[in-house]
Amino acid sequence: MATLEWVTDQCILEQKQTDKQLMESAGNNKLPKWVLKDNDLTVRAQLLIEGLSQVAAAFEMHKTKELALPLVMTATVAPEALAKTYRKAIVDLLNSDSNDNVIGIDPDNNTDRKKKSAAASDNSQPDANSEEPQETRKLLSLVTTDEIISNIRKALQNPQGTARLISSLAEIRPFEAWGCDYTPDNKAYCVTLIDYQNAQRNQLAQTLFKDQCAAHGITIDRETRYSSDMRLYRIRLGSKTDMEAVRNFEGVHCIEEAIPIRNEMGFILA
Repeated sequence: MATLEWVTDQCILEQKQTDKQLMESAGNNKLPKWVLKDNDLTVRAQLLIEGLSQVAAAFEMHKTKELALPLVMTATVAPEALAKTYRKAIVDLLNSDSNDNVIGIDPDNNTDRKKKSAAASDNSQPDANSEEPQETRKLLSLVTTDEIISNIRKALQNPQGTARLISSLAEIRPFEAWGCDYTPDNKAYCVTLIDYQNAQRNQLAQTLFKDQCAAHGITIDRETRYSSDMRLYRIRLGSKTDMEAVRNFEGVHCIEEAIPIRNEMGFILA
């Protein structure tokens, strides 16, 4: 089961080796070679502004619907900018409305899924000519004020002054719960909720999830506690429509197929 890796020094230690490779030497004020220039920089800035516009539109809709939990956006860190010093500038921007908006890192991205898919493919053979997918990280960040959107937009509209910051960002967009495809032969799925790094919000997310399942006729087979204020839910989905409904529930982070566990005699245990 994929889990969220939170933005703390302890969790960032796992990327220590990568950081050493990507960090510029101490005291070097020269921009890294990977920082974009000229038209490439302009194109990246425009791409990010378009993504931010989607976030702004989602935030306006979010306010209209008067939803209980805050909107979450993702800021994808470019592979070249995984070093802690580069990520710090992104985190500072996302927190620039004086709120602690960054709530974690979502490591389960398309790169991980491609690797899993390739490993699970029948008769799959390594392709010597294929390139290894580049590693990325998606920062999960709350959007609770218009100020934060305005601050990000100002930074993106000044590409010459914020070239390294813009080059460090690969994508900005509203968060969407990710998950597997619906499999009719297996109706059991596991759901994890977003960890808002706030006990009250996490409790509210759990209550909303149960209420939304009840309203849509979706059965919760099991609720498992895996931290002080986080839960894992095993649910039963009868159709692809049910899958899409759950994906759109407030607070859902991901949906994965629950693989049946069999004993030595071949009987399904769970």
